[in-house]
Amino acid sequence: MGRKQLKYIELDDEEGRLYAAGEPHLLFPISTVEFMRGIFRKIAGDAAAEALMYRIGEEIGRGYAKRVKRILEASKVELDKDALLVQAYCTAMQSGWGGIKKIKWANREKNKIEIQGRNFPCLELEGCSCALERGILAGAYREIVGGSIYFALTSKTGAEVVFNSLEETPPDVLKAEELALLSKSELEEVIREKTYELEKARIATLNIVEDIAKAKKELQESEEKLRAIVESAKDSIFVKDRKLRYVMVNPAMERLFELPAEKLLGKSDAELFGKEAGHHIEEVDSRVLQGETVEDVHSETVGDEKKTFHTVKVPLRDASGKISGLCGIARDITEQKKAEERERRIAELDKIYGEITDIFLKEWRIETGAKLMLEKIGKFMGVCRSYIIHYSEDGKHMSNVYEWCAEGIPSQIDNLQQIPVEAVPYWNKELSQNHVIQTSDIKTLPQAERDILEPQGIKSILAVPIFVNKKLFGFVGFDEVRYHREWHHEEIATLRGIADAYASVMERIRAEEELQKYNAKLERFNRLAVNRELKMIELKREVNRLYERLGEKPRYDLSFVDDKKLQMKNYEIEEEKNENEKEL
Repeated sequence: MGRKQLKYIELDDEEGRLYAAGEPHLLFPISTVEFMRGIFRKIAGDAAAEALMYRIGEEIGRGYAKRVKRILEASKVELDKDALLVQAYCTAMQSGWGGIKKIKWANREKNKIEIQGRNFPCLELEGCSCALERGILAGAYREIVGGSIYFALTSKTGAEVVFNSLEETPPDVLKAEELALLSKSELEEVIREKTYELEKARIATLNIVEDIAKAKKELQESEEKLRAIVESAKDSIFVKDRKLRYVMVNPAMERLFELPAEKLLGKSDAELFGKEAGHHIEEVDSRVLQGETVEDVHSETVGDEKKTFHTVKVPLRDASGKISGLCGIARDITEQKKAEERERRIAELDKIYGEITDIFLKEWRIETGAKLMLEKIGKFMGVCRSYIIHYSEDGKHMSNVYEWCAEGIPSQIDNLQQIPVEAVPYWNKELSQNHVIQTSDIKTLPQAERDILEPQGIKSILAVPIFVNKKLFGFVGFDEVRYHREWHHEEIATLRGIADAYASVMERIRAEEELQKYNAKLERFNRLAVNRELKMIELKREVNRLYERLGEKPRYDLSFVDDKKLQMKNYEIEEEKNENEKEL
């Protein structure tokens, strides 16, 4: 990935999830931003609420920048600080929110930056000062550059916003942050001072009674908006008291449990999710009641289904500043986690398949390699039995040759010998056509096949054919006797790979057997040739003796005979050695 091709790293999907360096992170939707801002306003007032939102944004921005750096490091892409900062800004603000339209450096030495953006949550929220987005930019800057900078809102339209950087945080912003952390008495004193100043400034032109009525109306409208947001949210939103009992739930949570709100209110998590899950949730909630904002990913059983939730919880405070309970937002990420688990299992299956291939590449006996292969894959898949079936040479019978059984599962290898192929016509037809036999319930199979499988207690079965030299040689299979199991694509693909690996080994063994037969024939031919040679020598020797008795010179020169006998002797010794090695 060259620097010229690099635009910005896209980390999100349509549902607003962020993926960076393998760490999923859920973005705040518009409803959540408004909900958080509303809570802060009730606790600390408008100005302090915006300051707090800015600080939250800074932490989010730092997190985005860290993830971007990890991704670039893993990809071995090197960028200077300016380019890396642009990457972080574009990534953070495009991840489910909108996008950066333009980044302009007005003065690099003084870090004067102008940023134009669009489609952020603040554009849809009335009276929002874009504090969260501005904070995200400042946080990313702090993480990458190492310095502090403050982003101020310059302009805002229905489609775009413009932010300008300041070297120092404005005093009124710092004052607003201090207000959010004041004690009750200090806060009351500040409120009295502010109220006096406000009354003094407005007394000449405004009627105090009308102003209060207007404020009440605005508060009512704000509460109605908040209620509409909570009720229309797709995520579960809830409030608990200090005893960790539910005192408010939204419709999304009612749909999750398929229960009306009155059936959920007053319940504890142990009553809704069970004792073990309830204990974990209680531990997390106790931290929130101590003043922490906690982000948690955990799994719970809802009804008969296990679900995974990403939850954000914040403490709630009463008018005196004392924590009165907590508010939480939970998003169901079950399908996302299932997809991640499938990807993890596929990677592990690939690793196991590589190990199995290595087993057969080594100089191991086929029996040792096959048994180890069945044990490895059987344990990983969590099946009851894994096995290999061979067809007889004439293709009329089949027998179980290798088998692995999980602990407590009875063996069936002795019961599956010399089974007539004609007894399972459907099974044989499917395998002959290179089809996979898979079912979560063997009752879906023809009666002939069920007559063999049911006595073994099998509920679900998966079988893949083995072809050796393009001829059906047998099959490798999994049995499940404990429950009805659905077979996934990656499991079938892995079993296919195992069948192919085993077939390759059998083809190699058969080739070696054919080579041995050929060598045996060649040895027999050599032996016959040697014997014939020895007989010819003896015959020539007899002829020479006759010539000698007649007083004539021997007709044949046999001076080479001693060397020839030595060669014959060495041949016989080598042949005997080969025979002994074959027996071993």
